[in-house]
Amino acid sequence: TAETAKPLCSLYPDIPCEEWPVHEFTYISPFRCQNTNMADRKPMVEAYWQRADPNYCDGAGAESFNSFLNRAGLLLSKLEKREEKFIAIFTHGQFMCGIKWILDQKGNNSKISDMLAFRKFISVVAPKNGQKMELSL
Repeated sequence: TAETAKPLCSLYPDIPCEEWPVHEFTYISPFRCQNTNMADRKPMVEAYWQRADPNYCDGAGAESFNSFLNRAGLLLSKLEKREEKFIAIFTHGQFMCGIKWILDQKGNNSKISDMLAFRKFISVVAPKNGQKMELSL
């Protein structure tokens, strides 16, 4: 994402560019994924989502679903304190969906950690690579 943001930062050098913890949601341990392809990882991915345990962490380098949502929530808190009217954030699709999920579920805390509902949600709203997603706080 830093490479993706570079042209915009170069075009507007007077606008501050900051790096925030908006990395992708890594829910399968990268150590388990070494020397694998997408087909090899598919059963791991399916098992993770079928487990539907929001506190489960797959191992080193992975985060639980609740940790992911907490990180997304921290970004929203940070944004609410900012004075700028517009902030461009370069991130990954699932992280963007996590932000949108939290905003859409506001006031419905019982559903926030519903992993199966979130998985359905991302299948509908997941942005294409390079796509812009506008959100308002």
